[in-house]
Amino acid sequence: MGGHGTHGIAAVDIATGLATVWDPISGDGGVFALAVSGSTVYAGGTFTAFRGQPRSGIAALDASTGIATAWDPNGDGAVQALVASGTTIYVGGGFTSIGGQPRNRIAAVDASTGLAAAWNPDAGTGAVAALAVGGTTVYAGGYFTSIGDSPQSHLAAIGDITTPTLLSLVGAQATPNRVRLTWYAADGHTVGATVYRRTMSDDWNALGVISADGTGRIDYEDTDVLAGTRYCYRLGVLEGGYEVFLGETWVDVPRATEFTLAGLRPNPANKDLTIAFSLPDTSPARLEVLDIAGRYVVAREVGELGPGNHVLNLAKDRTLAPGVYLLRLTQGGHFLTARAVIVR
Repeated sequence: MGGHGTHGIAAVDIATGLATVWDPISGDGGVFALAVSGSTVYAGGTFTAFRGQPRSGIAALDASTGIATAWDPNGDGAVQALVASGTTIYVGGGFTSIGGQPRNRIAAVDASTGLAAAWNPDAGTGAVAALAVGGTTVYAGGYFTSIGDSPQSHLAAIGDITTPTLLSLVGAQATPNRVRLTWYAADGHTVGATVYRRTMSDDWNALGVISADGTGRIDYEDTDVLAGTRYCYRLGVLEGGYEVFLGETWVDVPRATEFTLAGLRPNPANKDLTIAFSLPDTSPARLEVLDIAGRYVVAREVGELGPGNHVLNLAKDRTLAPGVYLLRLTQGGHFLTARAVIVR
């Protein structure tokens, strides 16, 4: 390139168009993405080494020498998109593990340690091919059809990990004529939020503004629903002049209630143990979580929730260790089971 032999990556003089002597030498795979932060050039692609240093799909290169630094998130698949934002490198591609953690196609990696942050949108089975950061939102484009538990076709806006307000869904109940949702602000402060709703075919619409009570609890009841329709709800909260979207969940409004256990949402999950299930009546019912040895981890009586579709976060006050768990729903001599995976 530009009169010099290069190997998948080059620095070109903006005045002359000629390649400089900077040549990290990636001879065993392509380079698909670049990002610059200070004196470091971040590269993503299908390579496995730079100048003899093993680097799988992602590397940090010295902007002066081209030598790979010690930073090594070690992805297990192609990296197709990179954005450097402060102390975080956002990464997209076809990988399922990076920075020492399971991450499906999208991740946030610490610019100093190379370790994956807790932020885990989960793009399912479709590669993320483009990324951009604006304010407190990460924008992603690619071949995915979902982000976490939400259907998202090829383009998504995702809350950034720097969001200081910790809001999580506690539970949701759906009957044929209404949906009740409860969120919780972890700091217990009163939080003003806008409730948004969308369907599989319609865009987001604001339903109203609500506030948390003195304990941090936020409740909302939606009575304008159609039986048999799937709705997605989320909260919009102002942070630093930007509206940040949190606590997103899909709820199925039943035509008639049945005894079902849909399981963990999403599965795998990295923090909350949010479980979707349905009850046909108000008779006693119990939802249990067991480890692989069959020992009880957490359980709750749920019959008082009544008939309808329910979404319940059983890990609100505790953190579960990574691993495989068994979910069991019991009512009236009948039981259903499902498998759940917690990752970090």
